[in-house]
Amino acid sequence: MVSEATLRSAIENERAVISQLRDKVGDEPLNLLLQSASNTLAFALMGFLDPIVMGRTRTPAELESWLGQAARYLERATQIRKEVEEAAKPAAGGG
Repeated sequence: MVSEATLRSAIENERAVISQLRDKVGDEPLNLLLQSASNTLAFALMGFLDPIVMGRTRTPAELESWLGQAARYLERATQIRKEVEEAAKPAAGGG
């Protein structure tokens, strides 16, 4: 099971990568996708890892499921970011 601290760290790292990529990508549709990824991470932090939410009593199985949901949001945001990175690469061969 992934821990809350590990998830928080991974989300913050992904946010930093997205922020750096936004500075490099000039294409508006790609920036909108990066904003979507950033919003997904914010939702994971606020909806699943907020201290009040995390303070609720859960069984170990419930906690594992709960953190798994947050991890899926992180995975989705990472997937979007990787797709933007791929789309932003210059075309090979140049035509």
